[in-house]
Amino acid sequence: MADVNIDQVVTTLKSKFKAGHQFIFWYDDQGEFEDSVRDLTGALAGVATVVELRMGH
Repeated sequence: MADVNIDQVVTTLKSKFKAGHQFIFWYDDQGEFEDSVRDLTGALAGVATVVELRMGH
């Protein structure tokens, strides 16, 4: 897993959306947060909609 924890990611994303950002694209080329997408989705409920795009899907 990356050096950044999920709580830090959620806090940062929430602050970005509060600042008026409508879209945030996150490219995780090493797949370090692949297992955390469900946690991120739940933590951002009511703040943002998480759309996960995967190659070949």
